[in-house]
Amino acid sequence: MEMPLIGLLANDLLALSKQRAIAKAAGFKVAFSAQIDEAWQPNASQKGVDCWLHGAGSDEAESQAVLVSDGELPSFEARGFNSWVDRLKQLDQHGCLSLSKLVIVAASTGGPQVISELLTSLPVIEDTAVLIVQHQSVGAETSMIEQFSKTGPWPVVAVKSVSQLRGGRVYVLTAEDKVSFSRNLTLARSSTPWSGQFSPSIDHVVGSVTTRFRGECLVIYLSGLSGEGPSGARLAHGAGATIWVQEPSSAVADGMINDVKDIIHVDAQLLPSEMADAVLNWTK
Repeated sequence: MEMPLIGLLANDLLALSKQRAIAKAAGFKVAFSAQIDEAWQPNASQKGVDCWLHGAGSDEAESQAVLVSDGELPSFEARGFNSWVDRLKQLDQHGCLSLSKLVIVAASTGGPQVISELLTSLPVIEDTAVLIVQHQSVGAETSMIEQFSKTGPWPVVAVKSVSQLRGGRVYVLTAEDKVSFSRNLTLARSSTPWSGQFSPSIDHVVGSVTTRFRGECLVIYLSGLSGEGPSGARLAHGAGATIWVQEPSSAVADGMINDVKDIIHVDAQLLPSEMADAVLNWTK
């Protein structure tokens, strides 16, 4: 079978050699390799490489990358080498573009019950990922992952454990680490806290994802208090995303739902029992 292709970008030749060793061990063939600086821009042939590993500080490089080398890469047989190989293997090795549709579920008070109902009835869709942005306390994502895993057929994982979103998965954000997304939904973590009074920030995630994702995006606002929603919904609407809200009469708290409805024209209002079929139809 033909080896998948990857591009390497780094600030120095030593980093490039470490990247090459990791890529080779993960089963990739290096299609392009370069030492770059902040002024680097990809040419036409380089833009055709879908999978990238990089550690350089260029905005162009970050927008191209599938996996960002956050920190110094280990040398062959050094501690951490095998974990980097495993991270790279997590990627879709046939173009890294298996994710063509994304469903963002934004929720606060009363949200987990509705999310469980949705995941119970929704069959796994191979080219679609579900990103859960649920206001929570620090450490609560572990119990949510256990809850959502038991209720439906989808594999449920923490965003902090992966380097890029893939189809056929449900991802749960943590309240601890602020995360931003590049165009191909590579994750960029930050030591700064989430913006606003809630964690994780619905507005930050919805705005970051919908303005960068190259595929189709659906945002569903569920039960929640006022305080978040409108800012991200406005950005999502401007980016062409489909936006639904839970029927307010069925929500434990309808503040976020009504705030979103006040700022944009939503595409649908749905009862929790209607959402799974509606999502399945949307993906088709």
